[in-house]
Amino acid sequence: ELLAGLGQVEKLGDPMAAKEALELVHAQFPGEDAIRKRLRKMYQVAKAYRGWASLLVAEADSTQDKAQRFDLLCNAGDLYRQAPEGALEEARGAYEKALTLVDDAKTIVKLVEVEVELDHIEAAAARLEEAIRSHGKRRSPELSLLQHAMARVATAAGDEEAIFAWLEAALASDRQNGAVAARRGQRGQLGGDRSEERRVGK
Repeated sequence: ELLAGLGQVEKLGDPMAAKEALELVHAQFPGEDAIRKRLRKMYQVAKAYRGWASLLVAEADSTQDKAQRFDLLCNAGDLYRQAPEGALEEARGAYEKALTLVDDAKTIVKLVEVEVELDHIEAAAARLEEAIRSHGKRRSPELSLLQHAMARVATAAGDEEAIFAWLEAALASDRQNGAVAARRGQRGQLGGDRSEERRVGK
């Protein structure tokens, strides 16, 4: 009966008209799948990313499957980052919880990107240094991903020498990483332009 009534409210044209009622019911019965699905649909239609993300976090907390929890938390982090009102702290929390379940290079990079957006440059660098150290010296696409992220952290820190060094390392770890190759080429061109400017200036 409740769902039927809420459905009638939704037909009025406002996708968020029944939001408060649904959120209240979901808080009381977090395991009720029908309520969760209806609330998720409402958030999707309205592009209410923060609420949608919080719903995924709650679902992850009630899920026993480790892989499913990891996916839910990662998706929640991605949605928090899309929230126009800003939800970077929540995104960081979601990614950190996900990484307690699975050690995943892509998720580490997402977390680091959030740290940089929050202006936590030292924390971002320290997190990547630990991940690179844990990975070891074996070259791989995952190591290249982490090293490329370190170049982006160096960019945020304004360390030109470190940027180029990390791009070189990332390309050495994975020659097929087109994003690194392109950025290295751009940095090399910039370096060449500056060298030419200095030469002409003399």
